[in-house]
Amino acid sequence: MVGTPSNDLNISQAGYVVFDGVSTFTGRTFQAGTGITLTNASGVAGNTTIASTASLTDLHVARFIVASSTAGTGANFTTIASAIAAAQGTGINSTIFIQPGTYTENITLVPGINLVAFDCDSETPNVTIIGKLTLTAAGTVSISGIRLQTNSDFAIVISGTLASQLQLRNCWLNCTNNTGISITSSSAGAGIELDKCRSELTTTGIALFAISGGGSFGASFSILTNNGASLTASTNSAGAITIRHCSLGIPITTSGTAALESDFNLFIMPTNLKVLTIGGSGTNILLNSTFSSGSATAISINAATLMANCVVSSSNASAIDGSSTLSLSGCQFNGSSSTITTTTVTPLNSTTGTLNIKGGLIEKRTSTAISYTVLVTDVIIGVTTNAAARTITMPNAGLVAGQRWTIKDEAGTAGSVNNITISGNGANIDGSASYLISNNYGCVDIYTDGTNFFTA
Repeated sequence: MVGTPSNDLNISQAGYVVFDGVSTFTGRTFQAGTGITLTNASGVAGNTTIASTASLTDLHVARFIVASSTAGTGANFTTIASAIAAAQGTGINSTIFIQPGTYTENITLVPGINLVAFDCDSETPNVTIIGKLTLTAAGTVSISGIRLQTNSDFAIVISGTLASQLQLRNCWLNCTNNTGISITSSSAGAGIELDKCRSELTTTGIALFAISGGGSFGASFSILTNNGASLTASTNSAGAITIRHCSLGIPITTSGTAALESDFNLFIMPTNLKVLTIGGSGTNILLNSTFSSGSATAISINAATLMANCVVSSSNASAIDGSSTLSLSGCQFNGSSSTITTTTVTPLNSTTGTLNIKGGLIEKRTSTAISYTVLVTDVIIGVTTNAAARTITMPNAGLVAGQRWTIKDEAGTAGSVNNITISGNGANIDGSASYLISNNYGCVDIYTDGTNFFTA
């Protein structure tokens, strides 16, 4: 053939042919890359088939995937501990994805290496770790979508001296045979935070947490239940407890230097059980929360506490008791008891501004058929019978200048049967030790300057 390049018929390699656009033809074959297989790469025996060697079930949601078996699951580890070790060996932060299964193992957590499953897996439960998770190193570990269950030991331990932080998101802590959480780290930066989690005490004699170091416990938007009706309180002797927007069935006791903050929570005990025993000297604040204790005292105030806009439901003779000072404002008692027997009750007050009420004002009324000692939380005291002489004794502690009380002869017999004596309890009323209501249906308004009393 005239003008045909000399190598036209000299292609000796089987396969497909390429032409360089000038003068040279060359034979080529397909080469298989990583994860690829080729059938009939040269095309001589038929069409070339290209296939992937990767498993069709390989999820690739994370570099480290754990399953009870790696066969056909796309997983590359069969234990969580081995996956953490491999991730730690890379020297970079990592996320370990855990496929459905029950993993019975004790695990040392490593900051920067997170454990995750799908959010719904803790509820079903699809993913459960039975054993103890320990965190001692400085840094943060996050766990989400996993059920953590006790195995005759704590499910979570935060110990040592460093700022070890554990974040639980959409997890379930199942305390079946032991208290769930132990925080003994001496670092104020150590602690645990539950967000949108659930916990359960399934038997008696156990608690949700025990804090004896400087670490903290926090919970938000979580449900902490006690279907086992355990009477054992969760305790804190040094760190801080902060609970917001939660529903709880667990009792809590603080002591030492502990602090407690409750905001927008619902505490309902599963039996007649005290909700809070506050003894920690840290800042104690109860806001916008409900405390229901059945026939038990709802709260014991053994360290200074501020309580505002709360609801207390108790049928005990003392709805709130204790040996310290309670600063109180805007609270309701919807049980059969509204009695506070703390050492001191101080109403919170504002010294500036104007109060404008566009509607009815309902003030607290306390009725008594016997002699009675007025509380600083009282407003109206009605004496309902004068079959015998009655003495109404004014409070002598926790007085705030400008506070006012109304005392009324509701029986209508103070002048004709027995007078009502109002005692200043060591202070003066209009310069005298006492004041007498001696006319039927008599009434007197009494206010204080913080030390003595005066009629209005």
